[in-house]
Order: sequence, then structure tokens, then C-alpha cells
Amino acid sequence: MLDFLHMIEVTRGNHVSTRNQRLAALHTFYRYVGLQYPEMLAEAQRVEAIPLKRTAPPQTDYLEHDEIETLFKSLPRQGILSLRDRAIFMILYNTGARVREIADLHIADVDLDGPLRIRLHGKSALMYASSCSDSLVLSVWLKVLVAVIARTTHRVDARNAMCKRHGRKDTSKL
Repeated sequence: MLDFLHMIEVTRGNHVSTRNQRLAALHTFYRYVGLQYPEMLAEAQRVEAIPLKRTAPPQTDYLEHDEIETLFKSLPRQGILSLRDRAIFMILYNTGARVREIADLHIADVDLDGPLRIRLHGKSALMYASSCSDSLVLSVWLKVLVAVIARTTHRVDARNAMCKRHGRKDTSKL
């Protein structure tokens, strides 16, 4: 078993996290084998005793404040798509939301009365509310978005209006 794990890392050049995933699957399999076949219990315990290797947490990349300002300055200022793109970036910046959370917004998730608030549906079906800064561009765009969606579809899904050029699988371009 140790030779197999070594081969995954050295010969195949896989990362330690890949080795740990394979080992976790083997732990589960051998736990099952040990329960179903008592004569294999000793071998199953030996495999389960192999520890996972420690790995460094993934690096968190983020933009500095001056990079954010440069990004907003570089966005086009004319046309309906420029308004949409600016508003999407403002929502992402103000709320800290993931692109997928913004793409999955529904009209009912946007509160235009009073201070701007957006209910985001995060990972693991968690829902949280986030307030947005009182920006004229954002306010206008959200009102336009709600009007467009109300006219064009009975489904209260903002994805098509927000990501008109980008498919569901292609939100990485936002």
C-alpha cells in the first residue's frame, strides 16, 4: 500500500492532496472489508493506520484597493451592458459574494425598498442577507433588471438578464 502511495506522488507526479484523496478512499474501503470479512481485520487496521500527509492550505488571492479602483476605471461607461457589468462588479465588491451566488439571484432576493439589500444563497444552501452601498449605478441597474425580467419571463430568475453573454458553465468570464 505504501508503495502505491509513493508511486502516485513520485512516478505519476500527483500532488499530496491527490494522494490523500486516494488514501481516504482506501481507508473507507478497508474499513468496509474489515467489517465484512473479520479474517481481513488485521490488514484493514494496517491500512487505516497510514496517516494522511499534511498539506499547506491553498493560497487566497485577492485584489488590493488600488487594483479594484483600476478595475472600475477600466470598465466601459456607455451602453446597457456596461451598466450591467459595473453593477455586477459593485455587487461582488460590496457583498463579497461568489460569482455563482450572483448568477443564481432571483428577483425576490433583491430588496429595492429602503437600503439596497440582497439575499444570497451560499454554499450548502445557506442563505444570508447583504446590504449594498447606496450607489446610483447599482440602484438604477437593479431596477432595470427587475423590470426586464418582469417583462420577459414568468420565471423570476436573474441569471439570463445578468449573464446574457455568459452561459451557466461559463461564469468564470465574469
